[in-house]
Amino acid sequence: MTEDFYGKLGEFLRDRLNNDEDPFAEDYYYDDGGDEIKIEKTRHAGNTVEKKAVPKKRIKLVPVPEELAEDFIILGLRPGEPLEECKTAWKNLLKKHHPDRNSGSAQVQAQASRTTINITRAYKRIARWFETGKVPEL
Repeated sequence: MTEDFYGKLGEFLRDRLNNDEDPFAEDYYYDDGGDEIKIEKTRHAGNTVEKKAVPKKRIKLVPVPEELAEDFIILGLRPGEPLEECKTAWKNLLKKHHPDRNSGSAQVQAQASRTTINITRAYKRIARWFETGKVPEL
């Protein structure tokens, strides 16, 4: 009896290990609305369900003129990042360095004001370059 059980288990494992299929199977299910089908990669192991990690997107960098490289660095990005990435970095930096968020002496607020002006100027130059293809002057 036990030999038969272990023989079947060995065949099962041999078949699973020699299979080239992705262990994450596609699951289809309907959204609460009823119409939309979502596909989610999951692997079932016993009573647990594991989700496959979402792969990171590889962002293609755009060739950038040397005059704009410093503006990308001000935003904390690599030169050539897409405009969407520049916009999110710009918004996050403005939230961080806005004068209203930096309470303190007038000197601290003046420094925060200059920083936000530089951040906005850098983003506007990058956005103008993406729109027109020309590097705007300071």
